[in-house]
Amino acid sequence: MHDITWRKQINGETVSNDEKIFSIYEQHTDIIVKGQREVQFGHKINLTSGKSSLILSCEVLKGNPSDSTLYQSTINKIERDYQIVPRDSVTDGGYASKDNAEYAQGKGIVNIVFNKIVGSLKNVVSSKIWRPV
Repeated sequence: MHDITWRKQINGETVSNDEKIFSIYEQHTDIIVKGQREVQFGHKINLTSGKSSLILSCEVLKGNPSDSTLYQSTINKIERDYQIVPRDSVTDGGYASKDNAEYAQGKGIVNIVFNKIVGSLKNVVSSKIWRPV
């Protein structure tokens, strides 16, 4: 810790967040930033649940990666762990991207819904019951 303080305060270096210590009690604590909301400290997790809300996957992530960068690997993890590609995918808006929608379609996912649409992205659904209100 002394080295980080010396580098930053005395040498005027920019010290990256992954080198900094944010809690003396839990030295592995990360900075979590969600949009314009207040900065929080802790751990970011990526949860995947099934139709019944059973948790199929839980990853404790290092740092604060963008949700949109997690989507494709999450689909791959579900396919690897359960030997099946889900028919449906409903995610938080942070996962929304045209690349992710195209990836899901390429994997054979039929209903792809992001709860927030960005740019020209469209939800892909085969049934009226899946159409967002």
